[in-house]
Amino acid sequence: MIRHRIILVLMLITVPLILLGQFKNDPKDDQSAKTEQETSKLPPSNLEFEPQALERTIDPSQYILGAGDELLMNIISPEERVLVLRVSPTGMISVPQIGKIMVGGLALDDAIDTVLALSKKSIRDIEMNVDLQRVRQFKVWVYGAVLYPGFYLATPITRPYEIATLAEIKPIGALSRVEIFRSGGAQMKLDWHQLRLEGDLEQNPYLIEGDQIFIPFAEWGEDLVAIRGASFQRGYYAMQGNESLSSFLRRNVDLAMNADITDALIVRRSEKGIQQLQIGANEFKNFILQEGDVIEILAEENVRVNGYVAAPGKFDFVPGWTANDFIAMAGGILPSGTDKRISILHKDGTRDDGIDIRIRPGDIIEVRRSPLHVLFGEISILQALTSTATLILSYLAISN
Repeated sequence: MIRHRIILVLMLITVPLILLGQFKNDPKDDQSAKTEQETSKLPPSNLEFEPQALERTIDPSQYILGAGDELLMNIISPEERVLVLRVSPTGMISVPQIGKIMVGGLALDDAIDTVLALSKKSIRDIEMNVDLQRVRQFKVWVYGAVLYPGFYLATPITRPYEIATLAEIKPIGALSRVEIFRSGGAQMKLDWHQLRLEGDLEQNPYLIEGDQIFIPFAEWGEDLVAIRGASFQRGYYAMQGNESLSSFLRRNVDLAMNADITDALIVRRSEKGIQQLQIGANEFKNFILQEGDVIEILAEENVRVNGYVAAPGKFDFVPGWTANDFIAMAGGILPSGTDKRISILHKDGTRDDGIDIRIRPGDIIEVRRSPLHVLFGEISILQALTSTATLILSYLAISN
């Protein structure tokens, strides 16, 4: 009897609860629960990446996806998910609950449309978007007239000149005849002189997988000239055909501080023998170089400081400096010297006196001895007279 009462009480409690649950069950709630159940199976966010330096915004219609690219999928649901989808070596991405999707070789905007269309078929009533997160890396081979031939890392937004500079192009590299060999047999000829002088980016296209960069050597009997004198880049350099002295100097020469740019000396071999051509600065644009020319970058003449200074010698000319500045470079005036007796001998034979005289290339600065030091110095006249007098007195003493 008691057991029957307990069962009856349990029925009276559970039946209303079951009915209440049925009345509250809404089809929309079922769909929401189903969606939440589906999205709960998605992995958590793995959004961790380093920023990349871009030369400009990537055009989705031009960027072609490949192995190593990463797409970012943002799924907006009751529990938001952010997924990073990496393109596999076979060109596939794997999306949870959807499967593998081929995107390799597709333009970025086409790949995004494909991924969204397939994703929305499998997971309905969920907003999502896809974008490129990180560009891939690949290796390109650099060889020819470079110090360090080998493989270098590049991306689809890397240009060949950037990679070639990492390999350090040799001065005898013929930059007007650079070649890019592409997989499949395609070949590109580039003129990097146009790139460097005029910023022509058509001579520096984006790299793709399989590219090889070849920097040819300049021909010894055709397009090499030498640089000598007041330049940090002395040696042999490749020139362009019919290149002017002005163009060549702008491309290749880093002048030393003491360089005299008012003219240059060209040593040229011809049937008549060796010629020495003095080319003024106003002629640089019109003077056309020839193979084998030696360009002598003349140096401004040194300034010599002599006399009673701590460190006499030659010093590089500095425009605007006075005798006082060069004397300071020579360690300053010794106690035996004087700033009242400074003479400057100019290259043209004229002479000036004074510590504040503005110095010209080739000048000789003479710091003379102090008059007091002549009288009272270590080898002064007074000492000489004293020594003479001592000898005389000694002689007289002996004679007596």
